[in-house]
Amino acid sequence: MLNMIRGTFRTVSYTCFLLLFLVAVAYADCASGDCVNGDGVYNFDKGIVYKGHFKDGKPDGKGVMTWEQGSKYEGDFKNGMRDGVGMYTRSNGEVYEGQFKNDKCHGKGKLTYQDGEIYDGVWDSNFKHGKAEYTTPDGHHFTGTYYRGRRKGEGSYVWPDGTSYKGMFDEDKPNGKGVMRWPGGSSYDGQFKDGKPDGKGAFYAAEGGAVVGEWKNGELVSGKNYKSVTEIPGSKKSSEKAKKQ
Repeated sequence: MLNMIRGTFRTVSYTCFLLLFLVAVAYADCASGDCVNGDGVYNFDKGIVYKGHFKDGKPDGKGVMTWEQGSKYEGDFKNGMRDGVGMYTRSNGEVYEGQFKNDKCHGKGKLTYQDGEIYDGVWDSNFKHGKAEYTTPDGHHFTGTYYRGRRKGEGSYVWPDGTSYKGMFDEDKPNGKGVMRWPGGSSYDGQFKDGKPDGKGAFYAAEGGAVVGEWKNGELVSGKNYKSVTEIPGSKKSSEKAKKQ
């Protein structure tokens, strides 16, 4: 009955890209400097090069690591792993800038995908997890919370055509109480399940009428039509009308 979603909810990959696992440095491959406790340049296998500070034979402190295929990380290292603040640029153009812990995206960080989509928010061990903002070049915009890579909890989503949803999310979709509004002025206020009206809710037409009832999978199962929202029992406008009479 309702054209609930014009287009779909855009989703991004659940986790941060796979990060590097570093092993202890073998002294024989130190290209220059002090690769034990100082500043040096070390050549790893497969064209990986590290230039920066070492502690106990491992990258530790400020440094730059490059890969043969073009990827690059510049920032903090600890005990041979990325740990602290840094920027990792992949050969395909994706860029993560923010906090790392134990070689994983952890803390506040911004990931820009090669197609221009952006996730800017909190990470937990490579998972999008916490408050964040997600945007796409063509106009999709989500603000809210993520749990282990999926939208969960309270949030708002806006489509390129101006359609919007504000309410509860679970498993990346509207689930629970929420309000969806369309550019023409119509709206639905009620329960959602898997992105569709499901449960008690009311559809308000732009022309002024309304349908209040029970919904299932986006369809009205039972309910009542009202020519005006002032006729709906218990509504705010209905109460205001009663007071004037």
